[in-house]
Amino acid sequence: MNDEPQGGLVPQGLSPKTLSQAAGDVVNRATADLPDDQRSAIRWLHNHAHEHGLTQEATGKLIGYSAAAVSQLFSGRYAPVEPIVAAINSFQKLWIDRQEGKGIPFIETSMSRKIFQVIHAARNFQRIGLIYGDTQIGKTVALMEYARLFNHGSTIYVQVPTGGSLGSFLVALGRRLRLSPSLNDRDLKRRIIEAFDDRMVLIVDEAHRAISPSVTRGGILTLEFIRELFDTAQCGLVICATNVFRRALEEEGPAQELLKQTHRRRFCQLQLPDRPGRRDLDAFSAAFGLEPSSGESRKLEDRIIADDALGMWLMLLRMAREMATKRKQTLEWKHVLQAHIGRLKMENGTED
Repeated sequence: MNDEPQGGLVPQGLSPKTLSQAAGDVVNRATADLPDDQRSAIRWLHNHAHEHGLTQEATGKLIGYSAAAVSQLFSGRYAPVEPIVAAINSFQKLWIDRQEGKGIPFIETSMSRKIFQVIHAARNFQRIGLIYGDTQIGKTVALMEYARLFNHGSTIYVQVPTGGSLGSFLVALGRRLRLSPSLNDRDLKRRIIEAFDDRMVLIVDEAHRAISPSVTRGGILTLEFIRELFDTAQCGLVICATNVFRRALEEEGPAQELLKQTHRRRFCQLQLPDRPGRRDLDAFSAAFGLEPSSGESRKLEDRIIADDALGMWLMLLRMAREMATKRKQTLEWKHVLQAHIGRLKMENGTED
């Protein structure tokens, strides 16, 4: 276990066993003036500890340091930070390597690259980026992947809850920032805003829930708070929603005047296609080890994408891969066709 730094004590009121769960805004403020690489590493470790429910002692064991060292690190009192940041980076690499091969890997497409570009620009220029698209086309997966890749306390991803009320949104965003759910709305708003700085970007997904199926005071308050956060923290902001939200911004109606200030602060708005293009569909096929579809498989692909969207098509590819694996066979398009038949039988309640 590494030696303790000189001149540092556990901050008053924080137990060594619980400090790894210190509020995210406290850690963000303590690391705000550090170089990007150090700041990112410390915030990543704090987020990792929070997501996995680790005590301060358990967090220290991950990187070979004591609980007291972690205490000082998260409170901004550990110096010099270079050695402990190097230990964090080593653990982070090990953690990422262990995750490879688990689950379905992210598949990069032309659409995801465009989404990434908007988020990068929003962060760099501290402006608002608007992304519109139908449901089940892959935009949420791309947003979440960006947040995962840049999960160093600099990218915060949150969805507007169903109903879009300000209270439920504050709780959802507070959870992402590792804030206590017991805070009242006033304190939660203040501490959320204080948790952001001008090197961060907030991604707000499913924003149409704040105004759909109807424009309500609660939904408008949520959107106004998001704009207030952006104005105060001077962070980047990306708002992603269905085309219902775009129409509310651009067409005359009850929401247009209220959302005008948000619309004026945009630097770009990306309109996504209602379905993946041929190159993207071929990329999905290649990710599963398949050649581009043709013949009956192309007809099935087109029909599923048109009727049920991308989510259903990817599920079918996963079903086919599982079928081939169980048979100890290499995945081929025949397995996809057979998986489709099997799915239809399940839907119809028929037996093999």
